[in-house]
Amino acid sequence: MTTESSNDGSLPGLLEGVRVIDLTHYLSGPYCTKLMATLGADVIKVERPGTGDPIRKFGPFPKALTPSPLSDGEEPHESGAWFL
Repeated sequence: MTTESSNDGSLPGLLEGVRVIDLTHYLSGPYCTKLMATLGADVIKVERPGTGDPIRKFGPFPKALTPSPLSDGEEPHESGAWFL
């Protein structure tokens, strides 16, 4: 089995091209979708209007101790928030 690498020499993410809609809240669900984003998925998080996700009151997730061999050690750079 062979894999093609991109122009920068890195392997594509395992979930590259996958779009995930995250309707979860608190800890375990958002953490799982964070892992999916780290593996290359495009995650769209939908939160409760007005209050957002209750986990925001607990602080950010800690940085990974060892970065994924498929990433450059940085968090996914695409992010944003929309309040509908």
